[in-house]
Amino acid sequence: MTSRFLTLLRHAHAAPAEVSQADFDRPLDAQGLAQLPIVQRRLSGLAAAKPDFMLISSAARTTQTAANIAAALQVPTQAMQHTRDAYLATAQGLQNLLHGAPADSRHIILVGHNPGISDLISVLTDDNDVGLPTAGFAHMLVDSEWSALESARLLELG
Repeated sequence: MTSRFLTLLRHAHAAPAEVSQADFDRPLDAQGLAQLPIVQRRLSGLAAAKPDFMLISSAARTTQTAANIAAALQVPTQAMQHTRDAYLATAQGLQNLLHGAPADSRHIILVGHNPGISDLISVLTDDNDVGLPTAGFAHMLVDSEWSALESARLLELG
């Protein structure tokens, strides 16, 4: 079996909600925009295969984060799937989304929200002390098909 890599990325820092603005529509703020070049460099330095699929919450802040990372890592638009199902999803919900990922993907980046992202890292690695900050990521090795994803080995936490 070919090794697969999974990178779980929490969106960069978002602006507080404006009056009558839905949480879903919150964009990145200045702090979040400043975090992007740092996470770009960190993700570019990973030894894994170039990402060939991105699964992205369709909220404004995750979409902005993903677009920036995809451009830096040269992930084509057709390899990016935006879904509202990832918005504030639980670890189980995110795991279910990954079960439906393209079987031939070797490196998936999932861009989402806490607590679901951090909880999924805990579920997959049996490490209950993971709490990703904004623009934080966990890069993992997966030794199963995506449809059978139940565990992963943490390679790097950033």
